[in-house]
Amino acid sequence: MKLLHNQNGSSHLVALLVLGVVVLVGAVGYRVMNSASTDTVTPQAAVSSQPTKVPDTISSNVDLKKAGAALDSTNIDGGVNANQLNNDLD
Repeated sequence: MKLLHNQNGSSHLVALLVLGVVVLVGAVGYRVMNSASTDTVTPQAAVSSQPTKVPDTISSNVDLKKAGAALDSTNIDGGVNANQLNNDLD
């Protein structure tokens, strides 16, 4: 004797299960994205006032790191007059 299983409507359950998995993965990804802080801002007081010497030629990894440190320690906003900049942009 064969038992017949009624499988009508089971595709709806599968669709709900897939939707639940997608929502769960999205929620976890959203939490990870918001909790991971990769952009760190260095406070202005922590930046050295002594300029770092830039190597003439970059021939090694050490020279590259020195050049990067020189660029990072450069205060690009020090001589900016905000009022003058606004007037120039208007």
